[in-house]
Amino acid sequence: MATITKVDFPQILQKLIEEIITPDILKNGIRACGLYLWNPNNINFDKFLGTNLVAAVDEHSLIENNLNFD
Repeated sequence: MATITKVDFPQILQKLIEEIITPDILKNGIRACGLYLWNPNNINFDKFLGTNLVAAVDEHSLIENNLNFD
């Protein structure tokens, strides 16, 4: 097994980023860790107690949809 040194690491990382890692791989890796980008549609509200949470997210969605993120 070869040892990776501080000198070798940047070149290896650059090759990985340019040739192997795709946006889908990154997204799936993040999801595999249990992390998700904020999207109220990804929340399973059946796991929450109470009914005010749905209204709060709906209000947030209305505000977010009126903002221009371009």
